[in-house]
Amino acid sequence: MADPGYTTGGYNEAETSEESLLLSCLKRIEANPAGAYAVHMYLSKLKASNRQPHFIGIAARTFDSLIESFEATVFSIHNSDLILVCRNVPVDDADAAVDKMRALFGEDPLLATEDEAFEDSFSNWYDLSQPEDYSTFVGIANDL
Repeated sequence: MADPGYTTGGYNEAETSEESLLLSCLKRIEANPAGAYAVHMYLSKLKASNRQPHFIGIAARTFDSLIESFEATVFSIHNSDLILVCRNVPVDDADAAVDKMRALFGEDPLLATEDEAFEDSFSNWYDLSQPEDYSTFVGIANDL
């Protein structure tokens, strides 16, 4: 028997949280994943002084031009992480917005890695049109 307040089919879904809105978005993408991708930005890993609600709000607003111009949505997760979900948005445009947000927190130790390092401790990108990436990201979204 399913837990009350949750759906079946691989998606744990509360009713009105940002997390549930993200899961609803992912369900819609599952039917037609072409051109869809997501960027998970780990603001939860920033120093506590950089995770203040007004800083998170400013960070989320760096994506306003993408949201207004393209099919893109930003989800502000309870742990301070931000998730950008895009469909048919030029990757260079999303990357520029992520870099702009990254610059807001440039002094944080999380971003103090060498510029040439391949590993990015600040964000992960997922090509939701690829079944493996989609499945991985749905698992992450369910764990939020």
